[in-house]
Amino acid sequence: MKTSYLKIIIFLFLLISFTTKADTATPLKLVTGEMPPFVGKDLPQKGAMSEVVSKAFMKLNIPIDIEFRPWARGYSETKENIFFGTFPYVKTSGREKDFYFSTPIYVTKPKLFIRSDLNTRNKIANLSQLKELRLCSPIGFAVNKDLIEKFPHLEKNHLEPLDLASCALMLSQKRADYFIVNTDQGRAALKKVNIEKEIHIIDLGLRTNEYYLIVPKTNKNALSVLNQFNAEIIKMKKSGEVQNILRQHFSKHFMDSEVIELAGF
Repeated sequence: MKTSYLKIIIFLFLLISFTTKADTATPLKLVTGEMPPFVGKDLPQKGAMSEVVSKAFMKLNIPIDIEFRPWARGYSETKENIFFGTFPYVKTSGREKDFYFSTPIYVTKPKLFIRSDLNTRNKIANLSQLKELRLCSPIGFAVNKDLIEKFPHLEKNHLEPLDLASCALMLSQKRADYFIVNTDQGRAALKKVNIEKEIHIIDLGLRTNEYYLIVPKTNKNALSVLNQFNAEIIKMKKSGEVQNILRQHFSKHFMDSEVIELAGF
């Protein structure tokens, strides 16, 4: 009997210990910025991308806490290991030096958003026609890779406000001429400052952008966690869960079906 009681006591002790550890596990701190409808502090579930990331970690039983910062600040604080990771980011050679990249979470097709008066006059059909025009790309945004190949100086020589809505406003005020982002992101910015009718959206056949969760290479747990995260994202794509999340969010906005189609690649 004493042996049975002892076993029960040990079992209860272990159960309580495990439960306490699970309940007090320190959440992974992630950071993002304002990029509606993909991420946004005031959006449902903090945006489509935030919901995808959150659900992947939830399935792994890894608690997370998503905070919002201006893009440049969030990036630098992640690099300093204040945050475990940040999202959504496209790959650049500079970023790859300091960060590990997850499997792509979703893909978008970038479009040209240009002042309607400039397009009416010049009939923009290719990147070469943008040579004398002023690019706007917010702080923390990577300049489109096709544009950089055509005009390398634009990587550092462009108008750089705090967010995309500011770029849209600058186009309306004729202080900038164009920006390049995906359809949903661009339309959200135009809608925010109420200038949808002043801007033309043009498909120049630019290469797609892949968006990732990134984690600094100085974090010793980076690869271990990313490998688990990647496996879960792949499962969610195969099951159609990622596409369903995007569909639910974008149907409330503008719904760029290209994002849905490419999400499960």
